[in-house]
Amino acid sequence: MTEDSGKMGELADGVWGYTRERGGELWIPLFQVTNTDKAGTYLDSLPKDRRVVFPNVMELEVESLLEARGFELLLMEDPQVGASYPAWCRDPA
Repeated sequence: MTEDSGKMGELADGVWGYTRERGGELWIPLFQVTNTDKAGTYLDSLPKDRRVVFPNVMELEVESLLEARGFELLLMEDPQVGASYPAWCRDPA
C-alpha cells in the first residue's frame, strides 16, 4: 500500500472496513466484525513494525479484541479541527 492510499471493503473473512497508510502509521478508521474469531486472526496479522491506530471504536466487542492484543486507549488531538478523540493504538514492537 502506498503512502496515504486506502483500502475499503472486506479486509478478511468476517471483517469489513477501511485501512489507510498515514505518516508511516496504519490507520483503520472503519472496522466492522461479523465473525469474532476471524476478526481476532485479522488483528493478529496486522504489522508490528509500525503504529496501528483504530480511532473512534464504538463496539465493546472490538475494544475487547484490541485490548487483548496490546492496544491502548489514548486521547488524540486533531489540530485541524481543534478537538480530541479516543483511539486504540499499538506502537511498534
